[in-house]
Amino acid sequence: MDQEEIRELEPKYTGNQRHLTEGEAAAIKNDPANQADEDDDPFNRIINLALTGMNDE
Repeated sequence: MDQEEIRELEPKYTGNQRHLTEGEAAAIKNDPANQADEDDDPFNRIINLALTGMNDE
């Protein structure tokens, strides 16, 4: 995991209060509980709703 990926995780998981280590960042990224974050993205919700609506026709 490179430093850019680690820096992207820090605001969400530490509130920019501290820096994550490489191990902490890897644990966050690989934690199944955090995989649902993509579903919470409003853009992904819109796409999923549009695709669901297209299948109903």
